[in-house]
Amino acid sequence: MGITLEAKAEIPDWCLHTGEEPMPETSLHAYFATLIVSAIRWIFRDRHDVFVTPNFAWYPEPDDSKDPDVLVAFGRSDHPRSSWRDAREDGVSPQVVFEIKSRSNTLAHISAKRHWYDRHGVEEYYDYDPERGTFAAWRRSSTSGHLEQVSSASGFKSPRLELTFVLNGPALEIVGPDGRVLGDYVAAERTAEAERQRAEAERGRAEAERGRAEAAIAELQALRAEIAAQRSGPAK
Repeated sequence: MGITLEAKAEIPDWCLHTGEEPMPETSLHAYFATLIVSAIRWIFRDRHDVFVTPNFAWYPEPDDSKDPDVLVAFGRSDHPRSSWRDAREDGVSPQVVFEIKSRSNTLAHISAKRHWYDRHGVEEYYDYDPERGTFAAWRRSSTSGHLEQVSSASGFKSPRLELTFVLNGPALEIVGPDGRVLGDYVAAERTAEAERQRAEAERGRAEAERGRAEAAIAELQALRAEIAAQRSGPAK
């Protein structure tokens, strides 16, 4: 069971598809981009120096930009931005980029974007075609200094993300550092969190009930004391 099945709770309603007809191209594209972002955010949920976002404008130079489907930048705050501009980030460029292919993407278009990412310092580049079920990975070579394609992308472990990407049919599964498919891990953690919240709510209800009982006892004791005082008063 992969991230494509288990992480639906992380996906906005507008990109979920539950009908019998094939998912529209734009929804399919958004669906998988959001799944990848959700997986990466989950892994780095305790860190605030990892910025992850889908479909985001990146300006390495003021007059030159691209919009990666998924952008990951390490070493910078995860605060909200309207765009990523290297000049405002102390010269730091995103290190990891994903592109989700669609029918409108030509080979020349995808190739040109990859070379653009290569030119601007991306360390890891991935492209995934959810309709054809293909996944490819490129990693910057310490020898050539350029992005070079990984011979077998399915099963490749990202040095930056510490995630392993596996094709299971057309679906892209994302495996966490502990070897578990991330969707299963997220589901287990979500269940545990729900149990913790239920237990906390039950403790709250018990404490409120105890407070009401203590207040009632105090009120009864005060009433008894008042009655006793009236009975022990001077006779008329």
